[in-house]
Amino acid sequence: MNNLRIRSALGWAGSQPGVVNAYSQFISFTQLPFAGRPGFVNDVTYGNPTLRNERAREWEVGADAGFLGGRAGLEATYYNRLVSDLLFFRPLATSTGFSRQFYPSARCRTRDSS
Repeated sequence: MNNLRIRSALGWAGSQPGVVNAYSQFISFTQLPFAGRPGFVNDVTYGNPTLRNERAREWEVGADAGFLGGRAGLEATYYNRLVSDLLFFRPLATSTGFSRQFYPSARCRTRDSS
């Protein structure tokens, strides 16, 4: 074995929902031409002013080893990623005048090794 390197990483990231997704129930008309004339229809997405950021936490560990003067090598990695407050559209009753709402509704975990 010529060299051995052990590595690790830890990080957090976020994804902020857009302002339109939070407040679209107030002013959100989409321009839609009808029969060659300009017209407007109400947006189908109802805003959610209580939206939070989508948050992701990830950690990784690994090792690299070199053999035969650098002509052969071996690499191993393991990572674990957790996303909380995953943003999805949830359906709404059509009697509200809207059909969906952006909502932090899930968690997603990804793990892998190579």
